[in-house]
Amino acid sequence: MIAISGDTVDCAGLRRLAKGADVLVQCCYLAGEEIDSPHFERLAKYTLACGDTVGKIAAECGVKTLVLTHHRPRGDDAMVEALRREVQRDFGGTLVVANDLDEIMVPL
Repeated sequence: MIAISGDTVDCAGLRRLAKGADVLVQCCYLAGEEIDSPHFERLAKYTLACGDTVGKIAAECGVKTLVLTHHRPRGDDAMVEALRREVQRDFGGTLVVANDLDEIMVPL
């Protein structure tokens, strides 16, 4: 099963959608260290899931492959790698940090 989430934060509906998914495509906007202002704190709490929660959601829901989408545009890859490391602390499955127009092969 492939589950695709839009812009959301952790909630019961997201967890129902993700439960047992072979692949979860999930918005993951910021790494924790980027949440450095009241604006980003509100965004992470109420609007867009971030690295501090996405890995936990996927692990607790038994997701096999987690595809991160809609991450914040950045000028370099340092924060993308920070995001990857942060999610991998909680999620031990296959992790893909996707970019717009990426194609991902899903095993049948």
